[in-house]
Amino acid sequence: MHESEIINMSKLNIDEIISKITNIEGFLWDDEAILLAQMVEKTYNLFNKDLTIVEVGSYCGRSTVAIGLAVKAICPRSAFYAIDPHEGQLFFVGETTPRQPTWERFHANIAKNGLLETVDAFVMKSYEFQTDEPIHLLFIDGLHDYKNVSRDFHHFENLVEPSGFVILHDYYIYPDVTRFVDEILTSTVYERVDLVKSSIVLQKQESSKGK
Repeated sequence: MHESEIINMSKLNIDEIISKITNIEGFLWDDEAILLAQMVEKTYNLFNKDLTIVEVGSYCGRSTVAIGLAVKAICPRSAFYAIDPHEGQLFFVGETTPRQPTWERFHANIAKNGLLETVDAFVMKSYEFQTDEPIHLLFIDGLHDYKNVSRDFHHFENLVEPSGFVILHDYYIYPDVTRFVDEILTSTVYERVDLVKSSIVLQKQESSKGK
């Protein structure tokens, strides 16, 4: 099978995804939104079963809609948990900046795009969320200081399935995110498999099973 045939078999409508996130406030480039959608498809094709997908940090729903539309098209029975306290906090280098709470804008964007039954939203901090479900795809885009990005990762990391993926946003843009990811990559547990703009994709290695 030629590469062009594989691409044509995709159920993703990339143009639709980009058009639907265009007016959603956020800091995710279009190329990164495409990556998130394609990673849903790649993960589903890899595991060949319904997935558990976790998003840490939803803000107004730009990334949530990109992932949610992919889930709806590719694997609609999968579990997709979007976790954010919706307090409106944004992290810039050296400071956390308060803004208006984001829940109403987030919920409106999810509803507008027909994703209320696809996205299971939790208004809480990542470390308050509890599950024992194996995670196939984890997207981390919370606060970008070292304490928070490491806490977000370690709260869920043990649940990530071998061969599963972790995507971290704002790699190389925020020094603490860069430092934390580079530390992860010094181990043999995760391997870098892609980098689009500031979104880095790590894959948990099969050799980590049982660790």
